[in-house]
Amino acid sequence: MAPTLFLEAFGQLVPETAAIRAEEEDLYSVFRARAEVMGWSSTDPHPTRLWGLEEAELTESSTNARIGFVQIGMSEDGIEARREWPPEHSGFAPLPYRRRSTIAPTGVLPAASQCFDDALRRFGHVTLAGMQVTILDMDNSARVHSDLLSGLNWFRLTPATRTTALIALDHGLLGDHANLLAANLQQWNLDVVSFGPLIPVQEPHQIRVPSAMPHDFSNLTPANHGLSVILPEWQASAVGWATALVIDTALEIMPDVRNCAVRVTRTQA
Repeated sequence: MAPTLFLEAFGQLVPETAAIRAEEEDLYSVFRARAEVMGWSSTDPHPTRLWGLEEAELTESSTNARIGFVQIGMSEDGIEARREWPPEHSGFAPLPYRRRSTIAPTGVLPAASQCFDDALRRFGHVTLAGMQVTILDMDNSARVHSDLLSGLNWFRLTPATRTTALIALDHGLLGDHANLLAANLQQWNLDVVSFGPLIPVQEPHQIRVPSAMPHDFSNLTPANHGLSVILPEWQASAVGWATALVIDTALEIMPDVRNCAVRVTRTQA
């Protein structure tokens, strides 16, 4: 099964300045159009793409201030040799190959987060307070550190744009290696980003399993501690980039994790 990414945006949407009225067009079609024009996704039957759109909806709620969500599935364009040969019954011979995602889920997070944010802003003025990504059925064979660190000149590196945020994780991803994860992330501290020590995370900022998830993933429970981070700017691509770096670093410590959730909340206005 290919990985699934479930992105949520929290904050406020003011529709008075909308370029598109929600009564005339939905988030699904707007997100799809944005992804296609940037070459991130395609409706072509044989596409070269990063993902396939599955669901998207505006769901602003007074209870958790969620503006909307989008669910995307990773492309399955690669083939690799099977590593396991589980016998099913007498005479059964499994195929020696299986399809797998050619791009690690974390590798698409910056683009997917920015595409999501761009689509939301077509429906009005967005005040983004935070974002959460929930990833299901990860294939952890690919690391993307080098790719994540290769395009840092995209972000603005002036002190005026830097923003402090709180990163909350699910308990399974943080595990019993919280201090090691924090130390490993701090090794990546550059002028563009700075990860701080472990800090307590209160309930309003902890991860929540989305109610619209396609399966029951009740094992994703919130961790009581998270990380502080100084981002180069408060933009969706920067949030997605930092989230990807955290997940990728955590998976180096716990490579068997298949489902995870990370939420980033702005703490500095």
